Amino acid sequence: MNTYSIENRIEELMEEGRQSKLRGWSAREISKRITSEWRDEKAGAWAFRFIAHNYSTAKEGEIK
Repeated sequence: MNTYSIENRIEELMEEGRQSKLRGWSAREISKRITSEWRDEKAGAWAFRFIAHNYSTAKEGEIK
């Protein structure tokens, strides 16, 4: 699993979300997309944790 490539794809998907009519993105949807594109559940889980760690406004301990 190439985490650098996944990070880049996460950033692309987040930007696409910001540019969409909804003007937003969902960590869960991005995670599902990564799982699908990489055909790897671990890649999707890693993506979700990456987003949660770097972009979440939740308090410590709320993210599982």
